[in-house]
Amino acid sequence: MNIEDHLSQFLARHPDGRLRVGFSGGRDSTVLLATLVRLPQARARDLLAVHVNHGLHAEAAQWEAHAQAIAGQLGVPCQVDRVQVLERTEVGLEARARAARREAYSHHL
Repeated sequence: MNIEDHLSQFLARHPDGRLRVGFSGGRDSTVLLATLVRLPQARARDLLAVHVNHGLHAEAAQWEAHAQAIAGQLGVPCQVDRVQVLERTEVGLEARARAARREAYSHHL
């Protein structure tokens, strides 16, 4: 079974609602988005790529532009959410960035 089959089965089990993809613009999320675009049942569900820009890296603006360009090439709207990662807490930077992404994604559900 390939990725298209898995995604088709998932969409068949969950036929309703909008379809949102957390989209970094990296290989994994690009393959996911490109595969979904090929599936009629995904295209019919208000497919949207959501890119979260933490602003943590010097290349953050380039990654944002890259994500928008790839989504555009695939014909998928791309929403960019710019977030602030909480200042020092008892958890590390990666955990704080993950929490900020989850919070941003929750607004698209």
